[in-house]
Amino acid sequence: MRAVAQSMFRWKIGNGRSVSFWFDCWHSRGPLYLLFSNAEIYQSRIPREATVRSFYEGSWQPSNTLATIMGWSDPLPPTVDNSMDNFVWTPHPAESFSVSLAWNHIRRKWHPTPWHSFVWDRHIAPRHAFLLWLITLNRLPTQVFLLQNRRIDDALCAFCGTTPDSINHLFFGCASTCRLASLWATNCRLPWRNRPWQEHILWAMKVCGGSSFAHRITRFSFGALCHIIWIERNNAIFRNKSVFIPGMRKHLFKAVKDKAISMGTVEDTYRNRIVQRKWDLPPSIFD
Repeated sequence: MRAVAQSMFRWKIGNGRSVSFWFDCWHSRGPLYLLFSNAEIYQSRIPREATVRSFYEGSWQPSNTLATIMGWSDPLPPTVDNSMDNFVWTPHPAESFSVSLAWNHIRRKWHPTPWHSFVWDRHIAPRHAFLLWLITLNRLPTQVFLLQNRRIDDALCAFCGTTPDSINHLFFGCASTCRLASLWATNCRLPWRNRPWQEHILWAMKVCGGSSFAHRITRFSFGALCHIIWIERNNAIFRNKSVFIPGMRKHLFKAVKDKAISMGTVEDTYRNRIVQRKWDLPPSIFD
């Protein structure tokens, strides 16, 4: 990676005083010391500490080997002047550098995933979006994941205690989490049936899209529900806390209420009134 980064920068010769003849990248072939042995550098009679400026002003006669490999007539600039030497970034047409331009140049680019805009929606809390991202990529350290990678020997779901948890089991194949998901769908006026997670995310994209208050609350509460399930699962496994479904339900309602209040005045429509009543939101959101 270091060699790749270095290959993208070079010196643009001005007066040549600040550029090392042998060790800086100013020639089209890169740093010249990499092209020659120590013996050949010695035979060229060009000192190791020479600058590009001192090379032009000196009386050295390069060896035949040096002249042949470098091709003096083309790769070398015809002269130096009194302008400043500039360290430039070659991939950009204007030879200007920025971190964002460099990142876009070196990173591997992939086609956007169909669920990208849903997971990273601005109305979904960042910590919820990050969890949804891990779930959708199947990178969440569930019990099945850890068992497959031999990190643990045995485990059972913290909610039902019948089978190791997996992505599809936690969200929402387990009877306990399925009831919470059904409650969420009812409050959002959506038809519910359990399905594999990848189908869930595609289904949610279709039914939760839109800019209305109801749609925004639906997207937020979906992320909040998944986050609450994951946190409760971890508390049960790692802190020996008892799973308390009514507490999870209360937590979800509070999260939705806090979000709704933070969204400012809500348009007073029939659908928004239903959402307000279902989630037990204060009527003051319409003021």
